[in-house]
Amino acid sequence: LKVQMELKRKGDLHVYNCHFFFGKWVEKSDPLRDAIKAIVFGAIYGMGANSLAKGIGKTKKYAEELLEKLFNSFEKSAAWLDWAVAFSRKHFYVYSLIGRIRHLYGYMAVTPFLVAAMERRAKNSPIQGMGADFAHSAARLFMRHLYEYLLYTERMNEESTHMPMSVDTMVHDSTRTEPPYELVLACFQIAQWCATVGVERYYEATFGVKFTVPLEIECEVGADDSRMRKLDWSVQNLEANIRLALE
Repeated sequence: LKVQMELKRKGDLHVYNCHFFFGKWVEKSDPLRDAIKAIVFGAIYGMGANSLAKGIGKTKKYAEELLEKLFNSFEKSAAWLDWAVAFSRKHFYVYSLIGRIRHLYGYMAVTPFLVAAMERRAKNSPIQGMGADFAHSAARLFMRHLYEYLLYTERMNEESTHMPMSVDTMVHDSTRTEPPYELVLACFQIAQWCATVGVERYYEATFGVKFTVPLEIECEVGADDSRMRKLDWSVQNLEANIRLALE
């Protein structure tokens, strides 16, 4: 039980942030976890105190205190966000850690609301852009490893003309696939490895990027898009989710 608690606390950033902000440990399914996730991401992407206060149903002063606590605790992150804005104002673009550029010509209009939008994008683009890059790299790795798995388990051979499943759709950093029932568990295992360890190894080998914080992903399972439930990576949770989704 002690080991499980340590894994929950250290293995989930959003659970840790619930304790950081509110002094309480919560389960992964707790609504507070999703609320904190929205707060942290909103703060990183330039959400102001007014917007944050409306989003969490608190006063502006309360929101200001949350933002102050966040940025005072992570000074290097705050400094990088300030740098991104200053750099983009001067050069009209910002870039990600692998060199992907986002042009921000809206600064040239001088209009206050456009300038504010460019500042938000200067913070947002390198972070969310990398999230999308990670997801696309993970999808490519997933297809390669899935193909090897299907060959190994003799569900396919080198003369097969199609695969029983694939990456169906991608939106930003979200990937959707529809595996046959008998491949659900293998699908999750392959996808989880490819999107975490696989991506980390690929970016280190290709771009020299070393991760000081391991990547993690969230998954949902269901019979269709209207009946999706979060997966906590346990076999029991997977089985329960599938039974509920099929009802």
